[in-house]
Amino acid sequence: MNINKKIDSRDRKLVAVVFEIVSRQTGIPRERLHQDSMLNEELGVDPNMHSRILFDIESQLGLNPLEGNWSFENASINALITTMIDK
Repeated sequence: MNINKKIDSRDRKLVAVVFEIVSRQTGIPRERLHQDSMLNEELGVDPNMHSRILFDIESQLGLNPLEGNWSFENASINALITTMIDK
């Protein structure tokens, strides 16, 4: 699923919050992040940062992307968002 499809207001909020969290945790300006940005060492995302990103998502949205088949290995921001929108 591509996050550019028509999405409802809940999903738009989710997308905005995920990008904001990833930007804040990585230090990369939001405008430099895109849906295919990989959440790996290229962005400075190590296992500790994975945990902080997930904690922030769960705290702010009440969603846990780890419920189900989720792995940060070779995962993009789009994959993270899609996992939560499909719940």
